Amino acid sequence: MTLTLSGAAADKLRRLSEASGHDPATYVGVMLEEHFAEDMAEIAELKRRIESADAGNVVSHDEARDQLRRAIAEAARDAAE
Repeated sequence: MTLTLSGAAADKLRRLSEASGHDPATYVGVMLEEHFAEDMAEIAELKRRIESADAGNVVSHDEARDQLRRAIAEAARDAAE
């Protein structure tokens, strides 16, 4: 694979590579691996949430609002103590 960067992106990659002590290709490889891992984790979490919703594990907007209000009130009481 060939990647061509110019301008600010090329300058940032050069500075990051120098700071990390890795050559640009290694640095880009590490960056991509980390990005891929984050994306895969996000996709897995979204799938889990969709499956949960499909299974009926949802609350109404009103119930969610009430839960948040109760949590905020409880936190305010705890902070006042």
